[in-house]
Amino acid sequence: MFSPVLKFTLHEKFNAKKLEVSETMEINGRRTFRYDEPIIYQRMRE
Repeated sequence: MFSPVLKFTLHEKFNAKKLEVSETMEINGRRTFRYDEPIIYQRMRE
């Protein structure tokens, strides 16, 4: 909770090959921001 009315949620799911990030933001229980599909970061070879 950033404030009594603003809630930010971050979900991360990862393994050796990728990181998936989903974010939501709600004000007074109403969704104002969300990625419907997670952002996927692929690991690059080193």
